[in-house]
Amino acid sequence: MKKIILLALFVFLVGIGYFLYTLPPIWNLKTHNPQITAFMKIKGSPLERHWTPLSHIAPSLRLAVMASEDQYFYGHQGIDWDEVEASIKKNLRKMRWARGASTISMQVVKNLYLSSDKTLWRKAKEILYTWGLEYYLTKNRILEIYLNIVEWGPRIYGAEAAAQHYFQTSAENLTLEQSAYLAALLPNPRALSQPRHQEWVGRRVQWILRVIEKIH
Repeated sequence: MKKIILLALFVFLVGIGYFLYTLPPIWNLKTHNPQITAFMKIKGSPLERHWTPLSHIAPSLRLAVMASEDQYFYGHQGIDWDEVEASIKKNLRKMRWARGASTISMQVVKNLYLSSDKTLWRKAKEILYTWGLEYYLTKNRILEIYLNIVEWGPRIYGAEAAAQHYFQTSAENLTLEQSAYLAALLPNPRALSQPRHQEWVGRRVQWILRVIEKIH
């Protein structure tokens, strides 16, 4: 029994050591803006991209994105366990993948560092990297990175590019309705930006506006 415990401890320590060895330099994100992400390498480099400080992104877009993607962003430590529980229950009830539970912090990690593989090891790295992100960065910095790297359509990355592409304006001057529209695309921007999905997007916009009214 003692040998089994020692072996398990050894394997655990080796696993922790390997994780720390392969940990990306998350701390660099405090002062350095990522130029390209793992997601961009898979999907294609941006057509045009300008880093936009959070202070130059409309507050309405920040609210709309949180309403759509992570309503309790400022209240959790990277993992929204209530949302994880709700996701598991809904997926079991529907007997299919009907709801995700990724927070904004988790989406930043996935975009920056991870492949699209759906494995337990990848999920473990996602959780551990997310905790690292939350440890090293402020919430505002995490949100700024997210709004600058998230995809809003084919090769359209970041709030500024999205504002220019869809509304010919800057991210700083987006209206509440425009912000809600951009946030409505986030579950699947490549598909939802197509004309055939605009009715669904319209309903999603109205839902986001109601959520903003409730949480703001």
